[in-house]
Amino acid sequence: MFEGLKRKYINWQISGFASDKKYRREKKFINWQDVQDVQILIALDSPKNGVMDDILKCMAGKNVSVWCYISQNNYVRQDSEKVTYLNPKSISFLAKPNKIIIGKFIKETPDVLLDLTMTECFPLKYLAGASKAHCKCGISKEDYSLYDLEIRGDRNMSRMELLEQIMYYLNTIQSKK
Repeated sequence: MFEGLKRKYINWQISGFASDKKYRREKKFINWQDVQDVQILIALDSPKNGVMDDILKCMAGKNVSVWCYISQNNYVRQDSEKVTYLNPKSISFLAKPNKIIIGKFIKETPDVLLDLTMTECFPLKYLAGASKAHCKCGISKEDYSLYDLEIRGDRNMSRMELLEQIMYYLNTIQSKK
């Protein structure tokens, strides 16, 4: 019922990032071998489905921070050094993450943001817009113009296939960090 209102609010918030010095970023493409710091956004129904372990294995040798939205309202956050969990209790009525999460998120300036959400997830869309990553990557979605590298995929694509495609294209980029 309120999805349209949430979408408009989050899009309006994201549009303000371009003029706010706190959210400025230096855009540039980076070869995957030169990437050191990676920010990952992912939405899961349950944190215990093994996807997170597979993704972290692919990131061996990289400094990784994962921002995971769990749609279960009763999920108790158990953040770790690499993973920060968001749930419906940590976001506002209009789907904006709370100030603590936003503050922690924008302190990071990663080389690459990998948005592994397969469908629109408002709290993670907000974070993708706020990210100071030099290169933002994700699957193409309606009403998203947030990525520097956008992968066109279908609804049957898995998160691991998306990650592999992003890594493939970042490996083909011939640039210096």
